[in-house]
This record gives sequence, C-alpha cells and structure tokens, in this order.
Amino acid sequence: MRVIDWADFISGKAPPDDFPGDQPLSLSIGVFDGVHRGHQELIRRITAESPAATVITFRQNPRQVLSPEKHQGDIFSLKQKLAVLESLGVSRAVLIDFSGNFSRLTGRDFIGLLKKSCRIGYMALGVNFRCGHRLDTGARSIRTWMMEDGLTADLVEPVMEGRHPVSSSRIRSLVSAGDLAAAAALMGRALRIDLSGMAVSDGGEGRCYDAASVSRITPRPGSYRVLVRGAGAGRETTVFIKDRKIFIPAKTGDPVFGVEDIEFIS
Repeated sequence: MRVIDWADFISGKAPPDDFPGDQPLSLSIGVFDGVHRGHQELIRRITAESPAATVITFRQNPRQVLSPEKHQGDIFSLKQKLAVLESLGVSRAVLIDFSGNFSRLTGRDFIGLLKKSCRIGYMALGVNFRCGHRLDTGARSIRTWMMEDGLTADLVEPVMEGRHPVSSSRIRSLVSAGDLAAAAALMGRALRIDLSGMAVSDGGEGRCYDAASVSRITPRPGSYRVLVRGAGAGRETTVFIKDRKIFIPAKTGDPVFGVEDIEFIS
C-alpha cells in the first residue's frame, strides 16, 4: 500500500504512478480508529468497486487536537491502522495532519480539494459521517455534491451489534471497562496494543510502558493474559495495568527489550 501525505496529494507532488489519470479512484474518508466491522464494510465497498481503493485518513486522531482532555486514547497506532487497511485491500492511504489550516477548512472546501486533486469514480461514507470546520458538513450534502458531477456516493448504514451500532467510541468504552471480549466482537479481532513509541521505564523485574505518552487506550487496572510479540515473539505472559501503564514482567533470561505489541487473550 502506498502512503501519501495530504499536502503532496492536493499539490500534485505525489508520484504519477500513485494516481494515474486514467484510473478513477474509489474513496472512503474517516479516522478509522480500530478499523472495526463498520469500517470494514466501507472498505469492502471501495475495494469491490475499483483496484484503486483509497482511504483518506489522519496521522493523528482529530480528538487529540480538538478535545485532548476528553480523549480516552486511540485503539490503534497509525502503524496498526495502515497495516489492517492494507490487509483489507486498500491500495493507497492519504494522510492528513489535522492541525493548522486543515482544521479550519469547511467541508465543502475539503471535498472541493479532493475533486480537484484526483479523478473520483466512487465514494462510500458512513451515513453519519461529518467533516469540515466545526463538523459543518454531513454525508448527505457530500453525496449531493458528488451527484452534481455525475459521481456515485453510497451512504452506508451502521453495522449493528445487538441494539447499538458498532463504533470506535463504543469500543473505547468497552476496553476502558475491561470487557475485551465484547470489544473484540465489535472489532472483528482481538485487541492488540502497539507499544512502539511509548515511554519505557525499568519496572524492576520487567519493563513498564506508558500508554498515555502516545495517547493509547488501555483496559481498566488489573492483570491480563496476553501474547507478547517482538523480542521473544509469541510468548504468553500476564501483564499488569495501572494508571495507563503496562507492566510486562520478565523471568531471568527473558527478553524485555524490543517488545513490539501485546495481544489480549480472551
């Protein structure tokens, strides 16, 4: 999957083979935190429509910029998000830096820049999707603007789990409450926490990873059985979580450096 910066994309500086003029793109737009089952339906639509399936997403969750005090933390790191999108068949990801001028764009201006920057053949959006300064633009308005140019935009209803829609905020609440089985059911996979980039300290007989240092969500305090990947790849152990810090114990001779991520075992 090719990863392209938004500024290069709208300025035409992306390499020509990334966006060939004769290949219309199928697009979806969103944060895609956790790439849950609802997101997966959007990806299924665009990959079925065109091999040039493209996602417009963010380097940093906009919630971290707009309401850092209310943000519980991200489900996925950027690395995780891109890896899962690629596994689902996305061929290109355009990454937006949600700060400065971009955060002040109206939704109409944002869609206008998209139209000028590439040849759009198809777009799939969640029916509740909103964008633009102060979320001034909804999915139905975007569909109308697309139709004015003879383009197709599908509005996709939420995927339901029980009586409530699958959403990133619902997954965050379940993770925070320690209900990891329910969170996994919404995501379509077990919860994995990417430890890369976290502040690390010596915890005595092990290592302590600070999830708050990279705005990553953790389950409520307690002990959890996990699969550790990286150094000592594939070993099972019990980790201890408190104050958004993850302590990975190590017996004598166990590798404690180079751990990449942990996957929670139901």
